[in-house]
Amino acid sequence: MQYGIRYFKELAEEGYPTAQSILGMKYYFGDGVEKDTAKGISWLKKAAEQGHMEAQRQLGELYANIDEKESQKYFRMASAAGDNWSKSKLTK
Repeated sequence: MQYGIRYFKELAEEGYPTAQSILGMKYYFGDGVEKDTAKGISWLKKAAEQGHMEAQRQLGELYANIDEKESQKYFRMASAAGDNWSKSKLTK
């Protein structure tokens, strides 16, 4: 495992939401680690639950073509945190 990935993993395990979000995306897309979408989503959810707006937005996007209810849930969270792009993705 690369040093940078190891560093993000340590910080993510300590509960830092930005590190969790970054690590989640790396696992989801296989960027510097073996691709593991389930692990990626798990890390993103940990960050989102702590109010990390970017993780909430990413989850909204990742779920958009899979589960509309989950997608809207995360877009609502990001919108409530002030993300106008996510607000534009909300269905009425």
